[in-house]
Amino acid sequence: EVDYTVNGNVINLHIDKLSSDVLENLRKIMSAETQLPSSDTKKDEAEKDPTKLAEIKETQEKITNVLDDVKKIEEKQGTNIQEIKVGDLQISKNDLFVKDALTKGIGLYYKGQYEEALKWYEKAINTDSKSSEAWFNKGTALDRLGKQEEAIKSYDEALKINPVYAQALSNKGVTLDKLGKQEEATKFYDEALKI
Repeated sequence: EVDYTVNGNVINLHIDKLSSDVLENLRKIMSAETQLPSSDTKKDEAEKDPTKLAEIKETQEKITNVLDDVKKIEEKQGTNIQEIKVGDLQISKNDLFVKDALTKGIGLYYKGQYEEALKWYEKAINTDSKSSEAWFNKGTALDRLGKQEEAIKSYDEALKINPVYAQALSNKGVTLDKLGKQEEATKFYDEALKI
């Protein structure tokens, strides 16, 4: 069992009593890649990479374990934890929920289950509407579903949050190209190349 103290809605995990593995797992969770590849990446390359799928599954398991542990502590303490602190590492529970939803969405996306992936990106957006990665991933899934107009709206949302998001600029260009809007697409490609 993890040694901790609860101060309001913050759980402090005692680093001196934790193995370095616990801290390393939390760092890996938060640094795990949750952005889909750009539209210019070959579909088969990204979706059939067994190493990528294994990494995604491992990250999902780690996030589930952390969220389960937090839930047990919440029940034991009768409180609603909002933040986890371990040494210099601070993680909000919402960040974990977003990371969990994005990771689940990516796993489904790589399996070609775009509609199901889309549901997880929506959950991420509902948890944190300022997640540019969630909007980007939603746009990418919509594009794969042939919903280019909706995809462009999602890329626009990602770009409102992060105007220098090169992958969102590039994907918007690819999507505009699919709609036969080459001149407009070129502007977004050029903008992405400047970053």
